[in-house]
Amino acid sequence: GPQGRKLSGKELLGVVRQEMMDYEQRIPWRAVRKDWRQRRHLWRRSVRACHTVADLAPRLRELYDALLLPSLGSSPDPAELKRWEVMLRKSLSRGCSPEKLHSMWSDLKFWLGEDCVGANSAELEKLATGAIQQMETALAKGEQHLASVSLVRLLGNNPEGFRLVQELLEREKSSIH
Repeated sequence: GPQGRKLSGKELLGVVRQEMMDYEQRIPWRAVRKDWRQRRHLWRRSVRACHTVADLAPRLRELYDALLLPSLGSSPDPAELKRWEVMLRKSLSRGCSPEKLHSMWSDLKFWLGEDCVGANSAELEKLATGAIQQMETALAKGEQHLASVSLVRLLGNNPEGFRLVQELLEREKSSIH
């Protein structure tokens, strides 16, 4: 940040909340427990509604409990993982600072790894493919109809969704040329 200013507790909370949403969106289905499909929508809604560490810490716990780290090819040191789980449990029972929550989230993010979450969730793939089909349908009616396709409505305000649409279109373009 500007002159290395430390983020306020509220800002840290916002960062953790946003990153949890972004990362969760990109975790492949094979890397979460089966029942996550049913719980996911509610989880995402409750994360969006979190305004305190006390609200957000249990959501971190729920996400962690849903993960199948080995399916991501992630194998954190068992002792380190145990220490982290104890820290999370204590934070849930006694409360913790935004800095502590941010630090625990950073550890989990590290274990998730960029590779794992670089993968797009099946849901995001479906949304992006649907958006492209709508664009193609509009284009078939004439170029002026393309403007009527709202990507924000189709993808939500999701930068990953937009990135994926772009990637799929570029892939298609290179296969034609």
